[in-house]
Amino acid sequence: ADPDCRTCPSGSSCACGDGTPLLCAPGTTAATTGLSECVPCEGGSYQDLSGATGCKPCLPGHFCPKGASAPLPCEAGSYS
Repeated sequence: ADPDCRTCPSGSSCACGDGTPLLCAPGTTAATTGLSECVPCEGGSYQDLSGATGCKPCLPGHFCPKGASAPLPCEAGSYS
């Protein structure tokens, strides 16, 4: 590795040649260092904050599709 290049921090992504790490957007995370892209939260989880390293479990009475930035309430007549 080039001594002038630093490893991208967790919670951020670093595209090729970027000068500054970009915080992961809500709904995505970077659990480890050195990632070029943030990873969407799996279905059943969400992340409402930027720069996160992990996703939160979906809340009872809600559903969370892949990449969710907030739990969505179940429709009337359904539950989770």
